[in-house]
Amino acid sequence: MLTIRCTQRLLKAFRIKVIDEETPSTTRLGDWYANLIGTTCGNRILCVSDRSLLAVVLGEREWRINVGWLTGEITLDETESKR
Repeated sequence: MLTIRCTQRLLKAFRIKVIDEETPSTTRLGDWYANLIGTTCGNRILCVSDRSLLAVVLGEREWRINVGWLTGEITLDETESKR
């Protein structure tokens, strides 16, 4: 199971509901930490792996699509039709 630990700022901005705060990640990269960062080009989401410190920066659109896939709110067919 993939665990993404979001800052309060990110939770409020995207109206994300916390499911279970104590569930550890079972992936090789461990838990991920996500924070909302404002830039001159708009908001970006910085995700950092707990174990490897690998950082990934996503735009708002990519964040919504990826979180939707993880939560089951978006399927591949819905995403492809919006492009």
